[in-house]
Amino acid sequence: LTEAEERLAATDLYPQLFFKAFGSTKITAERIGKAIAQFERTLVSGESKYDLYKKGLVEFSADEIKGEQLFFTHPEPSQGLRGGNCGDCHVGALQKSNVFRNNGSDPTHSDAGLENVTGNDNDKGKMKTVSLRNITLTAPYMHDGRFATLEEVLDHYNEHVDFDDQRVDFLIRGVSNTPFAQTLDLTDTEKNQIIAFLKRSQTVLL
Repeated sequence: LTEAEERLAATDLYPQLFFKAFGSTKITAERIGKAIAQFERTLVSGESKYDLYKKGLVEFSADEIKGEQLFFTHPEPSQGLRGGNCGDCHVGALQKSNVFRNNGSDPTHSDAGLENVTGNDNDKGKMKTVSLRNITLTAPYMHDGRFATLEEVLDHYNEHVDFDDQRVDFLIRGVSNTPFAQTLDLTDTEKNQIIAFLKRSQTVLL
């Protein structure tokens, strides 16, 4: 933050902008934080195709409808329910829960995540479950940007979660569309349908 203060103060533009916002050209970490927070409050996601669809104003394609169903369905193969298991963590219209979970993306737990704050070993590798609204605009993905595309994200959850890793969240670990399988076991078509649905949650930032 000290370096950020110094670098912004050394520009021609930012001291002027800070004067307009705060009545002073002095740039501090606190003011930087306030400025970013105020900007973030303007990023309102609304009137996406998904919002309009929920209001009955537009129609979804067959793939988009199937993608929504898969997104919000917890798979229960014994009941013939196929699902992507996304909505267990990314809840409701905002597709978020703000709960900290270990999603299995870092088997070595090189990033301690929530444990850095709580000091609790049980929190190792847990990251906040964020909103998926406008997800197509916010690549790269995961807490460290390891995945460049949504296809890679779906591949991770579908094929690369270690069901034997007890730190992985119970809503993700051991969940499959096939009895006794060791992966989520979605088809390529189903993964593409989920992505088609996610793309409908994109809107122009107002």
